[in-house]
Amino acid sequence: KARDIFRLLLFRTQQQRDNEECTEIGTRRLFQDEHVRIWEFRLEPGQACPFHVHKNPYIYMNLTSSLTQELDDKFCTVGEPRFQKLHEFTYVTLQKLGAHGVQNVGDNVFLQFIVEFL
Repeated sequence: KARDIFRLLLFRTQQQRDNEECTEIGTRRLFQDEHVRIWEFRLEPGQACPFHVHKNPYIYMNLTSSLTQELDDKFCTVGEPRFQKLHEFTYVTLQKLGAHGVQNVGDNVFLQFIVEFL
């Protein structure tokens, strides 16, 4: 857990130094063309991803059930943990785009596929 926090802080420091927003919304890009980017988003129990910005509408589907916690740009928790249901499918419109980090606070691997519309 301390290693994940250190990694996130290091990433944030690098990001601030580069004065760029992170738009990598998954942990691994699987495919990209002129219309879509398809991402795998995988977090082990206790693992967190860097704070990132969603700039395009997207859909996601949970491939596992897990419990996640939204994080702000200072890596503080936002709201209550959210149960991610197996096969839950969600469309996020332009009006609902935002920025956040995510931590897997559950006991299971958190796995989603995300399709980002360009």
